[in-house]
Amino acid sequence: IFEKSFQMTLFKRTEQAVAELESTLEALKNADEVDISEKKRRLDDAVTTNTSIEQNVSKLRKAAQETDPAVRTYGEQMAAKVLALCDKYDSLQPSIEEVTKKITTAFQEYESVQAKEREKAAKEAAAK
Repeated sequence: IFEKSFQMTLFKRTEQAVAELESTLEALKNADEVDISEKKRRLDDAVTTNTSIEQNVSKLRKAAQETDPAVRTYGEQMAAKVLALCDKYDSLQPSIEEVTKKITTAFQEYESVQAKEREKAAKEAAAK
């Protein structure tokens, strides 16, 4: 009974985390007015969250796909819900890659411009 209770809790936590990750990715895609440093920080947080969700999804998927009735944690309906959540999580991965590439590229460009401005300011200060 404790094991089933723990699994349900893990499912609910993972379900909430996947929804939050999805929301964060949408916000990052549409956050043109947000400072690139803030976007990069949010992205880093999302990637860290994604890693922990991945571990939970793996545990849930394994439990939902268990075929031995003696070991099986979930009934048919719950197993279907778990696998649907796993599929939803899997469907977010291309979006994570896309957002990561976009923000990382923009952040590298930003850092490059900042470095050039610092170099220019240092040269101007040295010339005085």
